[in-house]
Amino acid sequence: MALFVFTAMAAHAEDTAWRHYIGTRLGGVGVIPLAYSLSAFHEAQSNRNLSIRSALEFTNGKEFSIYGRADTNEIMNVSRIGAAVDFIYYTSSKRPIGTGFFVIAGMGAHRYDIKYNNDDNSDPCFPDESVSNGLMDRHTAASLSLGIGYQGKKIGVELKRYIRLDDSFPESIYEEGMLRSWFQSSIIFRFPMSGQQKAESVRKLNYRDKKSEVLESAPRHKIGLRLGITGYSIFYEHQFDKHWAIRPAIELTTGMESYDDIPYGSPRNVDVDRVGLLMDAIYHAHTLENGSKFYLLAGLGVHKINMKDAEFMIGADGVRYTEYSGLTPTLSVGLGYYFGRFFGLEYKHTFSALKSHFYDESVGRNWGQLTASFRIPLAGSPK
Repeated sequence: MALFVFTAMAAHAEDTAWRHYIGTRLGGVGVIPLAYSLSAFHEAQSNRNLSIRSALEFTNGKEFSIYGRADTNEIMNVSRIGAAVDFIYYTSSKRPIGTGFFVIAGMGAHRYDIKYNNDDNSDPCFPDESVSNGLMDRHTAASLSLGIGYQGKKIGVELKRYIRLDDSFPESIYEEGMLRSWFQSSIIFRFPMSGQQKAESVRKLNYRDKKSEVLESAPRHKIGLRLGITGYSIFYEHQFDKHWAIRPAIELTTGMESYDDIPYGSPRNVDVDRVGLLMDAIYHAHTLENGSKFYLLAGLGVHKINMKDAEFMIGADGVRYTEYSGLTPTLSVGLGYYFGRFFGLEYKHTFSALKSHFYDESVGRNWGQLTASFRIPLAGSPK
């Protein structure tokens, strides 16, 4: 209820005209096995390509637990029910407002129910012992989400990645980080609410003409995000002239690395999480399209790196992991290409001075990431 009140307050801002929609999103979680998802939402849409969407969400079905033990059971029955607020930006300057390609960022809270996926209802870690109740864990946690999509007048598509903010299920026998993130793909069905004034075509046409004007230079101040398979970054970009810009950012990545554990004669996997603050210097090679097309970058930063051996053992003293955490300075180099003012692709490689206490000290030290970049100019930014 608080989410809907929040949306209603934003929708009645005096300086902006809003339209209201209701709808549903139907889709799935993961790839194979597939869990289904259902959401009912209310969308308040401004006259500046920005929307606020409050929603009730539900997912249920079998999902991979990528942090589970490979020799037991990696598939869980997972259900989630929660509420979320999404902030949506429609990037098109030629289509009607509220349609076309969009980027999305949101926050919410969900209750997780996790059950064993065993037909005989046995404990996956102790197959000889029966489980009287299939429920493995029940937990409530906040989450962040990022995504992209395309919206027509009534039907659209959307792909989002959710990241749970807490580290673990405290009562779970599985490793911390289990089911910490999930991908969700949806088909969107959206309909305008009745009783709204329809005399908005002139406003939309005027706004479209204004956005379509050819500008000699790009706005100097922008905010945006870089979204990849293994993480994301939220940034602010300040452009000094037709060539140079700086970009402070917050970055989060997750992933897994492997190394040869020579004393044991087998490869070992390590889960690596990184969060950092960084400053990039950007050089745009082209001057005709200020702030777009090909660019190079170099940056400095500091990252907190957490690593944990993905394999664990259950002994007399409980579950044991090999863990390491360190704070290290970093150097980044990369290149990218903006296809227009709003969307581009970037590859960035980061080097650090980290030395872990794993057998291979280079584990987690350096990493590369390919991301899609989305940016929007700040209101009132000088041209």
